[in-house]
Amino acid sequence: MPIKLIDLSPNIIPDVIDLTKPGGREQAKKALKKRKKGRTRYPHKRVFYDEKWFDSEAECAQYKDLVLRVAASEIANLVVHPRYMILPAFEYRGENVRAVYYKPDFEYIEFQKKEGRIVLQRVVEEVKSKVTRKARDYQIIVKLFKMFEGNEVEFREVVR
Repeated sequence: MPIKLIDLSPNIIPDVIDLTKPGGREQAKKALKKRKKGRTRYPHKRVFYDEKWFDSEAECAQYKDLVLRVAASEIANLVVHPRYMILPAFEYRGENVRAVYYKPDFEYIEFQKKEGRIVLQRVVEEVKSKVTRKARDYQIIVKLFKMFEGNEVEFREVVR
């Protein structure tokens, strides 16, 4: 039975390479060299809009929606990619460990009506796809963020 190398990433290397055939190993080596470096797990297209870089087209679309809400005076103080410290820097057995930061997509102040009064609510928003929102590292960071920020900030996840 021939040994086969199967690659699940489409359009990069052939689906099946038979390593037992003459030239099979060389074909596999060439295919691995063709593989692009720096590929991300979740393919997305970075977008430059309004003098800002966005990690995806969905994030840029959400930004455009939020700018319209600012113009309509529904929200204020829109900040793109704010930075929050999740864990401060510390020293462990003589080694300096750097701080851990979380950079959500957007932060803004929302005007909410409650019992006839206008209440200001700070909102942090993260734009995700159905796949990326299930990533384990993302879930852990969000839980840490919620734990440290408490009820002062409303965290919203926008799935596009």
